[in-house]
Amino acid sequence: MYLSAYDNAPDGKGIIKRIENCRLTGGKILDLSRLYMTELPDEVRGFENLTELDVSYNQLHTLPDWLGGFHSLKKLNLRGNEINALPDSTGELKGLSFLDIGINSFIEIPEFIGKLQNLTELALGHSGEWEEESYKRMTNDLDRQINELDKLPAFLSSLPKLKRLDLGYTALKSLPEDLRSLRLEYLNLANNKLTAIPEWLGEMTSLRELNLCGNA
Repeated sequence: MYLSAYDNAPDGKGIIKRIENCRLTGGKILDLSRLYMTELPDEVRGFENLTELDVSYNQLHTLPDWLGGFHSLKKLNLRGNEINALPDSTGELKGLSFLDIGINSFIEIPEFIGKLQNLTELALGHSGEWEEESYKRMTNDLDRQINELDKLPAFLSSLPKLKRLDLGYTALKSLPEDLRSLRLEYLNLANNKLTAIPEWLGEMTSLRELNLCGNA
């Protein structure tokens, strides 16, 4: 039996140390990954010029509304938590170019993502067996935490700069035809429930890498 990551207490000393390191190096890049956090520390709110925030592989269930105040934020990594919804204020992060919400508890993709017009990379799933096995060491409930999306909302096609889209292990059953309007260079559809591959996928001439392994 694996120990659950959610039986671990937050690493208070590690959190303080990384926040201080961020402050000493200019307050723009903050890595708070793998610290068993159950909430985002209030001290983070003071980094008004933050460009990168990594809170992956923690114990977060929710995020504070003030997250939307980081108008300089370019990269946001929320991977490997228990988040099932994002605050509406996240839609104010207009400068985001990278967003990873994989391995969480989302049933639907937050609609405001369609308004993040500067996104070039969006990750909604997980990366395959190596990540599954490593994460099993921390949690007994992996399946519940992988986003199961069933279908993609059409609003994703409104992201004009999107180049990389990771939908691996998301239980997808179909692809909306609107997706063909994107100029994707990388598309991961591995290990889903797709029973047919639409012909229009072959017309996406910008694609350089397409992963369809492990579908029905």
